[in-house]
Amino acid sequence: MFAFHQEMTIAGRKIGSDQPPLVIAELSGNHGGRLDQALKLLDDCAAAGVEMVKFQTYEAHTITLDSDKPAFVVKTDLWKDRRLFDLYQEAQTPYEWHKDLFNHARKLGLIPISAPFDTTAVDLLESMDCPAYKIASCEMGDFELLQKVASTGKPIILSTGAATMVEIEQSLAYLADTGARNVCLLHCISAYPTPAQNANLINIQAMAEKFNVITGFSDHTMGLTVPTAAVALGATVIEKHVRLTEDTTSIDSAFSLPSAEISALINACHESWQSLGTTRQHHFDIEHDSRRFRRSLYISHPMKKGDTFTPNNLRSVRPAGGMDTKYMPHIMGRQITCDSAAATPLSRQMINDWQECKNILITSAANKWPLITLWQQAAAAEGIKIITADMNPDCPAAQMAAQMKSDFVQLPADTDPEYLNQLLKIVKDHNIGLIIPTRDGELTALAHAKKALKQAGATLPLPAPDMLERCLDKITFYQHCQDHGFPVRQRLKADQITEYPVFARHRHSAGSRAALRIDTPEALNTLDQIDDYLIQPMITAEEYSCDILSDFSAKVQHVVVRKRCVTQDGESVISEVVDRPDLANIAKKCAESLNLVGHTLVQLFDNPDTGPELIEVNARYGGCSYLSVLAGLDSPRHLIHMMDGRYAPDTVFTRHTGLTSFKNNTHIHFATANAGSYCPEPLSLPAHQVCKEDTKK
Repeated sequence: MFAFHQEMTIAGRKIGSDQPPLVIAELSGNHGGRLDQALKLLDDCAAAGVEMVKFQTYEAHTITLDSDKPAFVVKTDLWKDRRLFDLYQEAQTPYEWHKDLFNHARKLGLIPISAPFDTTAVDLLESMDCPAYKIASCEMGDFELLQKVASTGKPIILSTGAATMVEIEQSLAYLADTGARNVCLLHCISAYPTPAQNANLINIQAMAEKFNVITGFSDHTMGLTVPTAAVALGATVIEKHVRLTEDTTSIDSAFSLPSAEISALINACHESWQSLGTTRQHHFDIEHDSRRFRRSLYISHPMKKGDTFTPNNLRSVRPAGGMDTKYMPHIMGRQITCDSAAATPLSRQMINDWQECKNILITSAANKWPLITLWQQAAAAEGIKIITADMNPDCPAAQMAAQMKSDFVQLPADTDPEYLNQLLKIVKDHNIGLIIPTRDGELTALAHAKKALKQAGATLPLPAPDMLERCLDKITFYQHCQDHGFPVRQRLKADQITEYPVFARHRHSAGSRAALRIDTPEALNTLDQIDDYLIQPMITAEEYSCDILSDFSAKVQHVVVRKRCVTQDGESVISEVVDRPDLANIAKKCAESLNLVGHTLVQLFDNPDTGPELIEVNARYGGCSYLSVLAGLDSPRHLIHMMDGRYAPDTVFTRHTGLTSFKNNTHIHFATANAGSYCPEPLSLPAHQVCKEDTKK
């Protein structure tokens, strides 16, 4: 995957998935060899609401040879049996026209760009301050031209007609190596005209996912249907050949859109984009009134206090207002606590002995006192308990539980044959509905016990064992990133290393203590079973942790990005919440590809040369995740609501950027960058572990 930007700007016009689609009017050879016709076509484009127009900058002698040999004669399409030189001479936009065309376009408020076909064309266009460059399909493999265009530092629009995925990847890799970051890749079928059934629009999505690049569509079909569909599939740019409505003789007129229809194309593309909306994380505003008619539980016949709920007196009906219908099986056979008339919405208070909320178990609690405190605060608000567990009965969590008069239980090691039996006993004895693991070493055993725990009534927010292994094994995770096109630093084999130092981590290591800097070949040779190490080039880059909240179906609900300002033994001791939607988006995609559940963590480098690179994933809370909890993730409260079915899909999250924390063994200091900005309530810790709060003025 390449580190291209997901939004770029050409002469002030932003291009990206969050922006309306850009329709580029391609004049090509539809000037008919007359400058006045080209200028009139610009007038029609401006009148139709076009934002950007595109020319082609070449002359016949710069693009081909004056030859009659068979290779220089067109065999198919509109121009069958015509010599390339004659064809291009008719279609060329003479160099001496360019100044008039650019000036007239700008006078009309249009953004003029062009497709150069050799390096001399780039020089001409630079003299007119061309704001972006289009690379035609047949030139995408001309690395001399690519280098020349990339050297200008301006945005590049690249067509892909007749190219293979390998050839596209090679051209993009070359551009990335030159430092180009503002690239838009246009799916294109080089057939003139292209039948709609051969448009293969699915490639728009495929290229966006494979190459991490803005995508669009260079259209050679007839009419408006195909380009409109392209927008629905993610095209951010539509390039369309246009002609004067009355012109039917110019060289490209047979597959060009009449100028009278340009406005309709723009409107159709914009409507298609507007119809995309957003993913259904909640109900949409337009549906608000309809939600009143969602089903809920109502008393259907009069009931007296002490009557038993049966299908004859309790029904799932419209409208909303009563308890969720999913509770129906749990209510049948219970008694009502009060007299109730028919058509009364059912509430929890009306059900005798209704015990919906269960308690929470935090395993490997050890010294996780900041996290435990946040969970205790969330649980207290719900009237439930937090039970902590660890192998060591004298750990700080046990001492904390004693001081706060809460429950602590000792668990055997996860390798102990009695581990699962003891865990199931705790679940039963303490009415556990949710288990929160906090240590990598216990995750595998827990994941294999997930089914048994579910049967006992406890939810375990962990992915399936095979996905969990991808998180725990650094080499397997690296391969997962490669397979899914996620950005990750190159893995080096021992015989591939030509420069030192390198960075080595054992595939099953945890924490920075297991990360090694290797400075010499001799030091590399001291590693046992070297193939079990993930070896990568050293890098000096800022490191970030993305705390993620996913629901129990592995759909990401919210991401908070923390900059790891200072780390100690692989754990953040100074962190700051930052606004990095690019990192959050990568982390979200990575988490969903691994089916991560609950509160998890994705770590990345921000490589100054190539952009973000994934480091590793923790299928659990990280060491400084409490900062993200306080900065808007609020995962304890939301996970409790997920456990008992009260989590609302339309939950509105916030992200308090600028919030920082510093942690030592006994204190956590919080600070905000600006007076008056968000600052959390102090953590309620035991007297000997007071959490201090600072707000910088």
